[in-house]
Amino acid sequence: MSDQHLQRQDDGDSGVVTVALVAVAAGLAAVLGFYACLLIPFRIGGHLVPIAVLVAVLTTAGIPQILFRMRVPTVGAALPLAAWLVVIAAMSWTRPEGDVILPGGGGSGATSYAVMGGGALAGLLSLGWRALRSSTPAE
Repeated sequence: MSDQHLQRQDDGDSGVVTVALVAVAAGLAAVLGFYACLLIPFRIGGHLVPIAVLVAVLTTAGIPQILFRMRVPTVGAALPLAAWLVVIAAMSWTRPEGDVILPGGGGSGATSYAVMGGGALAGLLSLGWRALRSSTPAE
């Protein structure tokens, strides 16, 4: 009887840990999404360096994979991508003063679109990879 009680208690604790992991991962994805937006105009010697694209792709593809390795369900692993997308969308809105963090034109425009498209695509492929792996029968 005490073994069953301990097992139920462990299940509850693992749920709390999973929620905490997802919350931390979503917060990290949001911060890294904001950081990627700030890195869009990064230049070395006057030349635009698209390091923001690398940050975006690694963030949105890597965080779900880390959560999958920690046995977080697919829905939980998708929440950091959702948080990242919300931050990216918020950074693309023009402020009343006319300022925008995620520019759509000029030399940085291609980098902005690569951050948005590359990050979203990498995150969706990362989640899709999990769905494909879980749907194939074990040999």
